[in-house]
Amino acid sequence: MEEPARMSLSLSGVGKASGGCYKDVNIEGVGTVEGDIECDSCMMKGVATIHGSIHAKTVHVEGKTSIRGNLACETLLLLGQIKIDGKCEVESFTGTGSYTVTDLLNAGEIHVKTQGLSKVGEIGAESIRIEKESGRTLFSRWKTLYVETIEGDDIYLENTRASVVRGRNVVIGKGCDVDLVEYETLFQKHDGSIVRKQSKR
Repeated sequence: MEEPARMSLSLSGVGKASGGCYKDVNIEGVGTVEGDIECDSCMMKGVATIHGSIHAKTVHVEGKTSIRGNLACETLLLLGQIKIDGKCEVESFTGTGSYTVTDLLNAGEIHVKTQGLSKVGEIGAESIRIEKESGRTLFSRWKTLYVETIEGDDIYLENTRASVVRGRNVVIGKGCDVDLVEYETLFQKHDGSIVRKQSKR
């Protein structure tokens, strides 16, 4: 038997809905979803709160999104602020904004520009590029990522505070403060950044 076609969920203005299996999820305005979401695409604009986890192919965040669980998707595009009270597993994480992941951020590729204060427990990915978002504002000094451990193949960091960075090729750019760097092939550091200890594996 064929699986029945899934309906889409759309919230606009101020609204609330239950979690479930949907084709597409679209939240604009102030929206709350009670429970886990499984869908193809999830578009969240404005202020969205998910009391559960999200499992999707694509997730697009514009504005402020809070996920009270885990996030698993193929592509995550961030243009704003996201907070995940659990793990984040993605193939591709790109965009500009501030991001908080209380547990592990695991990805194939990460290329983000930090626009506000960001915190992640651990990061693991093949390719990692963390940049400071360009442009000067009153809050420029808060454009920093705080993370315990970063592990990857090719790593480029700006404005990052980390305890340990491990990779094959590691480039520490501007505004970084790292306790330990372990690398296999390449290590470079910007003159203004701090690396307290480095070792070749």
